[in-house]
Amino acid sequence: MSTVEVLFDLVFVFALTQLTDFVEHANGPNDFIRALVVLVLAWAVHGGYVALTSRPALIAGAAGFLVMAQAISASFSDGTLVFALAYLFVVLVHLAAAVRCGAPGRGGLALAAFGLGAALLVGLAVLVPIQWRLPLFGGGAALFVLESVLRRDRAFDLDPGRFVERHGVLAALVLGGAVVAIGTAALGRPLDTELAARIVLALVLIGAFGGLRFERDAQAMAAADPRTRGRMAILGYWYGQLVMICGVLLFAGGVKQALATAGAASGTAWLLSGGVAVYLGGDGLFRTALGLRAFAERAAAAVIALPFALLGRGLGVLAELAALSVFLAGMLALDALRSKGRSKGAGAT
Repeated sequence: MSTVEVLFDLVFVFALTQLTDFVEHANGPNDFIRALVVLVLAWAVHGGYVALTSRPALIAGAAGFLVMAQAISASFSDGTLVFALAYLFVVLVHLAAAVRCGAPGRGGLALAAFGLGAALLVGLAVLVPIQWRLPLFGGGAALFVLESVLRRDRAFDLDPGRFVERHGVLAALVLGGAVVAIGTAALGRPLDTELAARIVLALVLIGAFGGLRFERDAQAMAAADPRTRGRMAILGYWYGQLVMICGVLLFAGGVKQALATAGAASGTAWLLSGGVAVYLGGDGLFRTALGLRAFAERAAAAVIALPFALLGRGLGVLAELAALSVFLAGMLALDALRSKGRSKGAGAT
């Protein structure tokens, strides 16, 4: 993986930090829907750039993404035009690069074509009243969902090793962005014992997110036939990792609320537990797509994690963070025991 690819991913993670602020200051369900729609739009275009190795295209795309990220907070108000133009630029750069790359870019070319349709819908939002902008943004995101459904059974024409490496690095960078959110959220507040404990426990939970991720995906992708790899890429990496990113954003937004003030907003506890629950659901989808039948188990864990919010509302977010840390530590220990058992079984055979 080249330095320029890492640079592009870092800019994408910066866009995610802007979405974290969006979540942190959400005033109702519509704000969460807006954050999700923008995330899908950004995630879909990022997926197209995964196939690119051209330095000029990656640098140009990163520049467009950076401007787009700056406009996210006002993307449904006075920043719609800047967001739309930056998004169109990123899509056009990807389209031009996909046209040039030949056979390996056929799938990328189709994705770029859907991206152009999404960019046009986002651009139309500039011309309508604010209350009509969300449906147009949503229509653009829906185009990418349609595109993923249409190509889920197509042969996978990318190097699976490089594909897995790129997404693995991105997953680490996303968690790193959440750590940065922790480090900046408490700036300006006196560092007392409770604040320090909240910081440490939040970091423990983010570390647990990384530990829960299925690490044998390279083997699974390499062993599969091209069509199966295509389904793995769509269900596991497009949807599974997208859901995990949603979980990280929700959790990071809750952490920022929990660290910004001595108390916590009424929805902070639900953001923390909801973020953990969503991440576990995405992890289950990711594992299942790659052949490890763990969705039911992870879904059950997600359901168990959500009511921890009641503990946070009753005893405070510190108690909630501590309980969630113990819960995820138990899951990691169980995963480790199972992995050790499988290793012994393989050795015996």
